[in-house]
Amino acid sequence: MNTAKQVALITTLTLVIDGTYLALSSGPFVKMVERVQGSGLKIRWSGVIASYVVMVALIYKFIILPNASLTDAFILGALAYGLYDAVNFGLLKNWDLALAVQDTIWGGILFVLVAKSYHVICSKFM
Repeated sequence: MNTAKQVALITTLTLVIDGTYLALSSGPFVKMVERVQGSGLKIRWSGVIASYVVMVALIYKFIILPNASLTDAFILGALAYGLYDAVNFGLLKNWDLALAVQDTIWGGILFVLVAKSYHVICSKFM
């Protein structure tokens, strides 16, 4: 499979899996963000797009290309999300530690689910 198709598949999987998770569990995160900034949540789509570009690049470069293990995928995802949450916890007074830990674990799970789904799809359909 060529690079463009690989990246398109990783992007689709990441958006579908993470989007489903966000739709099901975003309530506590939205409330925390509103507490932190003192106003309602307003999404800046340029930042959302940039974060997904970075996630897809991480998954492609460090998981898919080297055919890394699912353990490596979990570690990379947890580190990526953990960095974000640790910085926010360090800088923002009302950033909730329990939600930061939950989000960090979700990062690992997301990268595993994307990697596993990618390999299953490629082995069956490509």
